[in-house]
Amino acid sequence: MALIRQSMLAATSAIVLTISRFALMAILSRRLSLDAFGQVAFAQWLVDIVFLFCSFGATAVASRYFAEFGNRPEALRALVSRWRPFALGLPALAGAATAIGNVSLRPQAAATEHLFLAAWAAASGLWAMRTASLMGMQRFDLVLYGNGIAGAAMLAGALLLPSPLLGTAGAFAVLAIANMAGLAVSARAFFPAVSAERGEAVEIDWRSIARYAMNMWFTSMLWSLVWSRGEWPYVKALLGDAGVAQYAAATALFGGAVQGVMLSVAGIAPHLTRLWGEQRIDEALRTARRVMDMQLVLATGAAAVLIVLGAGMLRLGFGSAFGGGTQALAMLALGLPALAWSSHNFLLQLRTDARFNRDSTLLGLAVLYLLSAWLVPASGIAGAALSRAATMLLMGAMSLAISVRVWGMRAIPWRNLGIVVLLLGTLETALWFWPEAPWAARVAALVAAVVILVIGVRDDDGRGPLAWALQVIGRLGLSARIHADKGASA
Repeated sequence: MALIRQSMLAATSAIVLTISRFALMAILSRRLSLDAFGQVAFAQWLVDIVFLFCSFGATAVASRYFAEFGNRPEALRALVSRWRPFALGLPALAGAATAIGNVSLRPQAAATEHLFLAAWAAASGLWAMRTASLMGMQRFDLVLYGNGIAGAAMLAGALLLPSPLLGTAGAFAVLAIANMAGLAVSARAFFPAVSAERGEAVEIDWRSIARYAMNMWFTSMLWSLVWSRGEWPYVKALLGDAGVAQYAAATALFGGAVQGVMLSVAGIAPHLTRLWGEQRIDEALRTARRVMDMQLVLATGAAAVLIVLGAGMLRLGFGSAFGGGTQALAMLALGLPALAWSSHNFLLQLRTDARFNRDSTLLGLAVLYLLSAWLVPASGIAGAALSRAATMLLMGAMSLAISVRVWGMRAIPWRNLGIVVLLLGTLETALWFWPEAPWAARVAALVAAVVILVIGVRDDDGRGPLAWALQVIGRLGLSARIHADKGASA
């Protein structure tokens, strides 16, 4: 029951944050010029990548070891005491480094722009530390509250700030204030609470923790480039701020789909970590397989929506000026099924202390940059999208191969995978040869794709997506009744 509730809280918090960020981008795309919107979008990439460089794996340590040491108060106390200085100092370092980077990229910008960007970067770093800590403690309720407050603050600022003030500097200020507002919700729960009474000293393998942190630090930087926006420097250098703006609109929709696909793993990671720590490997693998089936359905459904309805979604969300990203969005969608192996990637991460993630992501980064250097000059933002999709699919194939090698053929739902490949390949090919297909035909194709998914995809017990949904709803209802009974008895 707790696992279902935690997963739903994690999913809801991710939905709230994703919708808020998408709505913010939609508002800014209409209130800012095309170039200014491109500058804000590129600054988001700069904030994210600079913090990753400055984080030194501190977020990964919190999300894993706060959960793993949950039943060992003395070990948790020792870990928190070492983690706290990094959690507070590294975001400040990221803020300063981001400001320096922006000065070098935009020396003509006003000092207020650099200042507000530094404040946003520092607050964003604290946000990442806070989220990792709360996820390790499995306090997804506080993650949800913080995301809700931050989302409301950023949307209110973007809507209400007078137009003369809403340039790039104004947008940076709004984002900094929104992050700080979200942080205030859970300030007291930023670090795990441990007993005030000290017991006997405990043995902790600090070298193993440091090794995990460094591997995850390196991997997270590579992951952000490979799975997020590593091709953006090419787009910025070759196509300018206007090209970044067009690509940002496509990647905003794609990023929302990624978040939706990853909802089923956000709350499962601490559970898998606990099972792994208790040496219940077979149970962890069965859980990962169930998550994989669910993610395949979510990824394929999201990809079908983006391929079939992407043109209308871009114009509806961002305006008619952003219709040029339609082809790029359809290309990006093809990479979504590669996310379905995230649960197995997480188990491989635990099994190898993140060496698998580090090595596979390093290879993916090389492929992404080689493809981008070739395809972006040739095909613009569509080439950038194709580079990203191809890299994601390559990394998905690598995950398949390693999973089979470690756990055997039973680790992969081959029948479900075949349905996904056939379905998306058919949709992409049909719209490639019939790009002006009327909306009635597009909607009919989407409905047919959903029906095929619902009927064709099955788990090991022969159940499909409808049965999974009914099971989750039933367990949530039972969990709610249990909590209500406990409240009444108290």
